[in-house]
Amino acid sequence: MPWRHRSPFGSTFQVKTPCGLSFSFKISHGFAASPRLGPGRARQVCKRGTGGLLSAWRLSEEAAERAVPFLLPRCLRPGRHLPRRDREHMQRARRSQGRTRCGELECILCRSPLCLPETPPRGSFFPETGVLECRGCGRRFPLHWGIPDLRPSHGGFSAHLLDRSQDLECAGMLAERMRTDSFEGLLEYFNRTSAELLGKGRLAASGLESLRRLRKRFSSRIRKAVEDPWPRSARRIFEEARAAGIELPAHPGRAADLGCGSGIQLLALAPDFERVYGIDISLKNLVLCKKLLEERGVTNVCLIAADIRRLPLAAESVDLVTLVDVLEHVAEPAAVLRESSRVLARDGMAYLATPNRFSLWREPHTGLWGLGFLPRPVAKAYVRLRRGLPFQVHAYSLGRLRATVAPWFESWTVSSLAYAHPRGVVLRAASEIHKNLERIPVLDKAADRVMPVHELVCRKRPG
Repeated sequence: MPWRHRSPFGSTFQVKTPCGLSFSFKISHGFAASPRLGPGRARQVCKRGTGGLLSAWRLSEEAAERAVPFLLPRCLRPGRHLPRRDREHMQRARRSQGRTRCGELECILCRSPLCLPETPPRGSFFPETGVLECRGCGRRFPLHWGIPDLRPSHGGFSAHLLDRSQDLECAGMLAERMRTDSFEGLLEYFNRTSAELLGKGRLAASGLESLRRLRKRFSSRIRKAVEDPWPRSARRIFEEARAAGIELPAHPGRAADLGCGSGIQLLALAPDFERVYGIDISLKNLVLCKKLLEERGVTNVCLIAADIRRLPLAAESVDLVTLVDVLEHVAEPAAVLRESSRVLARDGMAYLATPNRFSLWREPHTGLWGLGFLPRPVAKAYVRLRRGLPFQVHAYSLGRLRATVAPWFESWTVSSLAYAHPRGVVLRAASEIHKNLERIPVLDKAADRVMPVHELVCRKRPG
């Protein structure tokens, strides 16, 4: 029902507009206003009801729009009887007052900006504890040790990984030792703790021992990569893209590493970008990554716990997306690539590195030779027999990888032995052979199909 005010003498209102004007006006007998009025119609009613007072003061259109809530009677002021769309807009504006927007971060549910209730400490993106609040739906996301937890309530964790409660428990144990241990000590404790939690009630004694050996090998690979970040750096990626004839981003300022793990790729990207986002589903990996960045004095990296199939970043907000050793662990690669394309700028680039299924080297996750040449069900049974571990890795051949990427990106293959860190007699010899084969186009393409790692430099498809 429309609201109708009747009085034999009319009603007098005292108004103070946002532009600093203070005056009174009278609404004569018979004035009617509907609760379904939009902002434009309400402005016209106010002009007519005040006898052209707004026109007499020659207020701008924007000032008149801002003065509407003050000119309406109390029962028609915002939040009472306005349409739902206008009421939600007023609520969002009220929630955003006194809050700090968090860069390009968005809510994973309604895609509205996220904000902090208070200003973060100098030199960091977020306070150690607190919440991030969505301006649209009002949902709150917790902060753990300065890392926002933007993961969905259900899903995201694979069956062979820790569940959410175990991941939070392991991250808490790592955070307690961050102030006393170095990165090396924290890495050893991380491998020991995560192996025990993974094997608790799931693996036999042989499987737990195999997992510990693989974790130790994983630690040595991290140390080597930290010592020599050049193969993963943005400068090398841009050099490979320039050699392939790809147009580089005009002013690269933002980058995102999806599935950042322990932060090796972030360490390589940080010197060349104004801000780098490190996103991973595992909070314990991000705590370890935070320790590495603190030791190296890196301050332009923002760590986020999120599902990379539903990124909390605004559309076209980054210039480079990297996916290093990620696609083989993802159950829905199409969703990951679709989100990567969404957050990339129009002239943005993507860099992908993933193990080759038909490599002539050892499979990096199990240390077994020739595993990719077996059918996948047989390979799973073989790993269970030899290592006592479940095998959840879905490696790609070169043709399959290009076909998976094709709907969203144009891709070019680059040399993979620089990324593989050729240390050892066999790998160094293979590296020299591959350099010589690059001069022969046919043999070069054949060699790319048996290299240990596939590397693709991609450009976002238009539209």
